[in-house]
Amino acid sequence: VEELKQTYYFDDNDLEKYMTLEKLLQQLKEQLIELTEKVEKNNEASSHLRADLEAAFEQLEKIESEHEQFKERIHSLRKDEIEAREEIKRMNEEIYKLNRKLRNSNLPGVPNRIWDLIEEARKKNELVLEALEMKPLDIVQVQKSLNEAKNAVTLTIETTEEMLEQAFLTEQVIQYANRYRSSNPILAAELMESEKLFRKAEYELALEKAARAIEDVEPGALKKIEKYQEMIVS
Repeated sequence: VEELKQTYYFDDNDLEKYMTLEKLLQQLKEQLIELTEKVEKNNEASSHLRADLEAAFEQLEKIESEHEQFKERIHSLRKDEIEAREEIKRMNEEIYKLNRKLRNSNLPGVPNRIWDLIEEARKKNELVLEALEMKPLDIVQVQKSLNEAKNAVTLTIETTEEMLEQAFLTEQVIQYANRYRSSNPILAAELMESEKLFRKAEYELALEKAARAIEDVEPGALKKIEKYQEMIVS
């Protein structure tokens, strides 16, 4: 336990359980000495000695059971630490892949909110690594930081994927609507505004404007384009 305390942080309950085990074991040792003396003196009824011995064995089984639980707790700490290190490694890889995906997307720009989310996720991951390097290691703090990092990474991925889908769908809608461009000045003007928004990386607004323009001319067109997009992605 003294060695483990250098590596892991234990709360008072864990240490109290260990101290209780230590006291019980010491009591058993004292009982063994007394029992041995009684046997050697041979002045105690065998039935009494048997009862004392059986009680000692029951106590020993209890100690062994609680000791196993304590060892399982230690094993759980090590397991949680290893899993946390593997999880943070995986999440760092996810952020790296997401960053690379954005760089290779050929979009005119990436909204600042996306970069802010990525940076926030990175910082949360760093906090987990810092918690993992603390000595003694507080696994409760590690898991708390890890959950916060997971939430940040999940939000970043979901928001980024949504933005990429909006950008791609906007391109598809504009391409589809181009067939009406020369014959419909109002639609042409709407598409021009949508393209301006697209170049400013305001993909949600660009999609809304392009979708509204094509729906005015061809109701149901957006669903048709979305279905086609789903087929391409799948």
